[in-house]
Amino acid sequence: MNSMTKIKKNFSWFYYCKSTALIVPILFLFLEEQLGLTVADILLISGIYYLLPMIFELPFGMLADKFGQKKILSLGLILQIISCAVLIFIDSVLAYHLYLISIAVAQCCYSGADMALLKSAFVANHKSNTEFQNFVIDLESRFYFVGILFLIIGCIAYFFAPKLAFVLQIILFATGLLFLQKLPECGKFIAKQSVLSQIAQEKNRLKLVIGFTLMNKAYLAIWLIGVIFGSVVLINHKTIQSQIASLGQFNVLITLGVSFVLGNIASSLGAKYFLKFCQKMPNFQRQLAVLIVLFAVSYALLSTSDWFILGFLLLCVFKASFRPFISAELTNRIPFQESIATALSMLGLFTAVITSLIHIGVSFFYQDVVYGNWLVLAVASALLVVLFVIQYKSQPNWSFVVSKNPLTKKINAISYEDNQLYFDQVYPTEHKDSLVGSVDYANWYFNATDELKIINKNNQVILRAAYYGSVHLSDIQDGSKIYEYCDKILSSFKNLGMQNGTMLKHYRLAQLPTIQEIFHDQKNIKIINNFLTKTIIHGDLHPDNIMVLGDDAKIIDWDLSGVGYYWFDVLTLLSHPRNNIDTKDMFVLLNKYLVEFDDEQWLGILMEFVLFKKEQLLKFSKFDKKLQKLSEDYMDKWRYFNELLIANNDKM
Repeated sequence: MNSMTKIKKNFSWFYYCKSTALIVPILFLFLEEQLGLTVADILLISGIYYLLPMIFELPFGMLADKFGQKKILSLGLILQIISCAVLIFIDSVLAYHLYLISIAVAQCCYSGADMALLKSAFVANHKSNTEFQNFVIDLESRFYFVGILFLIIGCIAYFFAPKLAFVLQIILFATGLLFLQKLPECGKFIAKQSVLSQIAQEKNRLKLVIGFTLMNKAYLAIWLIGVIFGSVVLINHKTIQSQIASLGQFNVLITLGVSFVLGNIASSLGAKYFLKFCQKMPNFQRQLAVLIVLFAVSYALLSTSDWFILGFLLLCVFKASFRPFISAELTNRIPFQESIATALSMLGLFTAVITSLIHIGVSFFYQDVVYGNWLVLAVASALLVVLFVIQYKSQPNWSFVVSKNPLTKKINAISYEDNQLYFDQVYPTEHKDSLVGSVDYANWYFNATDELKIINKNNQVILRAAYYGSVHLSDIQDGSKIYEYCDKILSSFKNLGMQNGTMLKHYRLAQLPTIQEIFHDQKNIKIINNFLTKTIIHGDLHPDNIMVLGDDAKIIDWDLSGVGYYWFDVLTLLSHPRNNIDTKDMFVLLNKYLVEFDDEQWLGILMEFVLFKKEQLLKFSKFDKKLQKLSEDYMDKWRYFNELLIANNDKM
């Protein structure tokens, strides 16, 4: 059995076991018969806790992307175990309160995290979006088939002992926990970070997700179509259960059980044949159109007394088809692999809010609580047609601004064109000539001809690179990892000078300050004069210009690059306040890439260098308040180096 087959098998069983299929058909009866709750009590209590997903949905999605989906999914399963345990051991209305709290928070844990975990495994194994979508739809088909067995077992267990069904459900959750642990965590390296760094990174991650969602009309339209589908299905399922229960004149439990089984059979077959249709007709627009027609037909039949049962079965077919289809499509279209759970949980949060508003609105004119309402069908169908047209006509390309530099007028943006995600730096037209050189240096560094490109668009010049993610070197707190990244970067720049020394004369000089502008101590100037070998340098090699991607590090912002002194990049990187490198490792790299000196000599050089940086930033702080803070950080760095120097002299 190959790796992907094992992943699919383990995820499938995890997906089956996290469901509440064993207790779904009997929970209503248990609350009435064992806890003495009325229908009004159940609706009121459940309505209160409906707000919990609005509170916890997004935070849990962000935590899943930050610390790993498996941890959050495990928490969800543990909470579900607790939810059933309280119904077993507490014989009062308190049990239902605790059950709803645990279940609601557990669902927030699952929101986005399960699909993010599965998607990362498909990406890691080089599987296509179509393969991902096909598996998700097939999984839904098999889930409803397996659910039939769970439903029957749950009803039989309740018949013999009401609490036995909840004991079996706990065993099922625990089994799901075992299968979850067998799944690989295929996401990117999750670095140790300071609290402030974590907060800043999560704000940036959320900003990217919101920017992508708002700027992508097609994505918004598909999501809203899913919201309408889900809302109407939920409304009708509540009324359908009431109608079906009234048909059971001799045994409500048997009637509900049979209806759930028939519904699951219809759902399983519906998802199965919809998958075959998708495979034969791999056109998203046609697939979505079929779902809209199926929605309208099933809803229309539900609104008649003669065709009610057929409408119910078609609704089950529709439900099992649209849920995995829309879910997979929304997941596949998220371009930020490190933020899938965040994006999906954000959509889940807004879905909960909109669904709640739809339910409240429908309640005012929903005349027949059993068979639905033709006005609801007409309004929903009209909205679906409008959204279908919007997503059909929307351009697949999009772009949004991430940040602006008030000093240089440079704009950083994320763009999506031709199924590729880019990091764009937009400059005024007068920067074009200097950017041509930047592209040459960057591509030389990357040993590629298309790593960076220049694009002229709307009287602006765009320096375009591939999108490398949202984690900067400044976000990393793990000392060993920081050392590895810095070592790799400094080594690559040094090798450029050695391998291409004869070609350097053909390229522009980097705009650097003179040695005398930086250093005033003659001893330090004499030392620096030993490092005058020229190579291609970045010119602004600070930790925020280095993106961490797994075990690799990518450099951005090449507009100041050129031929210059290698020591400038070395000191810029290693002395920067946002570089969390260990002091010991900093000295190791200084000795490795420049020349071996004792710590006292290096501290003298570093103190003058950071003091120069501090003064340089102060000159421009009136244009950007962030530079004022960075200037203060450099001063703190100078004080730290000074303390080390004093401590070193005391030892002598």
